[in-house]
Amino acid sequence: MEAELQEISNAIKDLSTINLVKDYIFPLAIVLIGGFVAHFSAAYLRYLDAQKEKLDIANEWILGLQQAFHSLIAIKGNYFENLTHKPIQRAGAFPEIISSSKTIELQTNKLSFIVQSIDDYSGENNFHMNPAYIAGLQSNYNTLLNTLHERNMLAAKILTILAQEYSAKGPHLDLQLEQIYQVINPSEFLGYIQLTEYIIKSTDELLIAIHNFLCEFPDICRYSIDTKRIKHYRKVIEVYYDRMDLLEKSPTVNYSELAALFQVTEKEARERFSTGYENQPGPIEKTTESIKSQSVNQAIEKYKLNKSIEIRHRYWWK
Repeated sequence: MEAELQEISNAIKDLSTINLVKDYIFPLAIVLIGGFVAHFSAAYLRYLDAQKEKLDIANEWILGLQQAFHSLIAIKGNYFENLTHKPIQRAGAFPEIISSSKTIELQTNKLSFIVQSIDDYSGENNFHMNPAYIAGLQSNYNTLLNTLHERNMLAAKILTILAQEYSAKGPHLDLQLEQIYQVINPSEFLGYIQLTEYIIKSTDELLIAIHNFLCEFPDICRYSIDTKRIKHYRKVIEVYYDRMDLLEKSPTVNYSELAALFQVTEKEARERFSTGYENQPGPIEKTTESIKSQSVNQAIEKYKLNKSIEIRHRYWWK
């Protein structure tokens, strides 16, 4: 009996020596802190992975549309400075173009990260932050390439026949319409004129639209992607272009003569060749020289953008 009492007495003494903080609270705190650190470490790694993915998508679009831009420059180089206002002359000055340009098929749904949120919405209609507009650039470029292929097939046929029949007149179709209609089906030749004018106008306006996108999109990406925290991974590709003369529009076709060819009104002729880019701003000047020697206004805008980017990405967990 005494032994049992002694054991109870010893147990009571042991309980009185237990340190609540050391034995219970401190181990529990360590477990909680460890779980908290593990949770935020995993969340931070997921955040970095998301930024890397967005950066890869952005650069993929920049490279894809940069490829499209240079393909259009190569196409325009075949007739640049050779055009007059006369539809028939223009059809002859624009040769058959052997090109290896390929259509681009980038996924628009992956651009959702550039869309302004309700908190960021400024009221400005910046269409370079609109995935639908960017998808339109890709679609219109692909359509233009397909149209060029169709025109090439007609050019190979029409220009060969005209060269054989009127070789003394030279390659620029310095002929009367009646002479052309003697050897070429009128509907076929008018189709050739229509494709020519569509390509000339679309190339001019799509070049400016893609150029402006490439100038502005890198800054949009830096605002939408936390590039500072993944600076050792990759950078947003910066684009500039020095040949601003190639971004000047070609001489406008004489719509009165064009309307007479198609037997429509001049207004109908203009509407027939509308591209939807007629009212866009002119080409942004982003050249090597402008980057090296920024104006005061450019420096101020750059500073404002950098501050807004810094504020936006200050807290990665928000």
